Amino acid sequence: MSIFNQLLMVEDPRINRCKKFPLGYILTTVFTATLSGCSSWYEIEDYAEEYKVDLEALYERISGESSSWGVPSHDTLNRAISLLDPNQIELVYKAFLEESFEITTGKHICLDGKTMRGVKKLDFDADSHCVTAFDPQQQASLAQVYISTKSNEINAIKEILKALDLRDTVITIDAIGTQTDIATAVVGKGGDYLLQVKDNQKLTKEEMQSFFCPLYDAHIVHQEQKDFGHGRIETRTMSSIVNPLSLDPDSTLDKWKGLKSGSSEILCDDLIVESKKS
Repeated sequence: MSIFNQLLMVEDPRINRCKKFPLGYILTTVFTATLSGCSSWYEIEDYAEEYKVDLEALYERISGESSSWGVPSHDTLNRAISLLDPNQIELVYKAFLEESFEITTGKHICLDGKTMRGVKKLDFDADSHCVTAFDPQQQASLAQVYISTKSNEINAIKEILKALDLRDTVITIDAIGTQTDIATAVVGKGGDYLLQVKDNQKLTKEEMQSFFCPLYDAHIVHQEQKDFGHGRIETRTMSSIVNPLSLDPDSTLDKWKGLKSGSSEILCDDLIVESKKS
């Protein structure tokens, strides 16, 4: 099923006397116009007028309904879209992804939160911070949760994990998601996690660092990578130790369900100085 067929499944919240244009036609117009680079309702209206014949033919092909309604104005487009339930649009989008791609198992999924631009114009409690589950292989967003403040990001991560199939999937999250209950949730759904340990988990950080010493050197694997650019030589040294709890059981690290390895990275920047001859 194409994305256009999925759009026809969105419930129309408008009252009957305000339904001159079918919602499916409006969504098809807005979707194709947005893909074509239109970023305002005025631009979408101009697009709908210029490609009126093509849009009507497309809608007739996917819906089986003949179309002769004219061109929706920018106000009509704005009003119709603003009435839609974002959660329903999210479900339609997710259904399309699940039918189109094998993206929920055996993959790498990144979880991250971003604050939307222009939020200074919004109220303090506006849902301006978005936590997203992103599949880098398919370049697709799998799920999104909008929250009012960044302090709620941990709860939003938990909600996203509930919605995803994590079997044989590696989940990566930045330091704010380094929580024992999040690790437990990932492992409980058949996934693995890669988390950053910083000072928000001070005891875990100290205990993990204690394994990177000469006592365990025989169990540590070192890798080095150099990158050149912008007048610098960047050297990354990665040290990894597998199953550290088998070497020295630790009550702090025992709280991290499914802990299999730990890694430490050292980054060195060297400035390249070029002398010019006069």
